[in-house]
Amino acid sequence: MKYDKRHDPPAPVIRIRIANLASPSRHVGDVAALIDSGADMSVVPARVARLIALVPKGIVQVQGYRDEEAELRPEYFVRISYERHEVELPVVGDECPEVLLGCDFLRHLVVRLDGPRQELTLEYGTGSPI
Repeated sequence: MKYDKRHDPPAPVIRIRIANLASPSRHVGDVAALIDSGADMSVVPARVARLIALVPKGIVQVQGYRDEEAELRPEYFVRISYERHEVELPVVGDECPEVLLGCDFLRHLVVRLDGPRQELTLEYGTGSPI
């Protein structure tokens, strides 16, 4: 799939569904999620956490590449679905504009980022395209 040109420069974005693990009926679909291979953990915007009534399961210390000091953020447990693939994992809550899918999510897939063509390919670990 082509990179999202709403980003400058264009970036790999997929549409996902996020569900509250404690209350699976609480979910939101068709959410834009930026592929962020430089992030250790995935991040969910606070507005999404409120929308699906996520309850923090703990507090984690996080630090972005620009931040000099680490900050404390709530940690939630969610189910992220992309097409036929589902992953349950902890995510960090933050005041960010969109979901960031970090290495914790990406380790379940084969990810190909083709910068010159501005294309993203995701496959299951067996090599079959998603």
